[in-house]
Amino acid sequence: MIQNIRTYSLILICGLLVVACKKYPEGGYIYKRDTDIQRQWYLTLYEVDGIDSTDLINYNNDVSYKNIRFLKRNSNDPDISVFTSGSYYSPSRFTNSNKNLNFYKSNPSSVICNSGFCFKAYCAPEGLSVQWEIIQLTSTDMILTCRLNHSYKLKFKS
Repeated sequence: MIQNIRTYSLILICGLLVVACKKYPEGGYIYKRDTDIQRQWYLTLYEVDGIDSTDLINYNNDVSYKNIRFLKRNSNDPDISVFTSGSYYSPSRFTNSNKNLNFYKSNPSSVICNSGFCFKAYCAPEGLSVQWEIIQLTSTDMILTCRLNHSYKLKFKS
């Protein structure tokens, strides 16, 4: 009888642990990063070498450059279109099981001028195509990091 109670208790504890633990950082048992990224995001932090540089890329108090939109043309397409004020990165693509996000850029400049307004291409901060590591991606937060000549960190809120 005592052996049965111990066995049932062990099975119950193991079952609770499996149900209570989240398999993926964004929660749940389904890996859904490619669907979570598809939305409008707002840049809250632009960090260079550990220094908050968000205010240094402020364009005459125009905060529209902080808005970024990730859009997938169809669910089977690996490419993601990325739109920001003054910039368009296409195609961007997830790599390495959605742990990295590549931004491809044809213009080698880190500043893009459009209709007399210039914007920092913060997704390609040194004017090059870049691979960002996805540190966190939930329905409300996204954190990307990369290391080029400098170390960069981007934080977004949806």
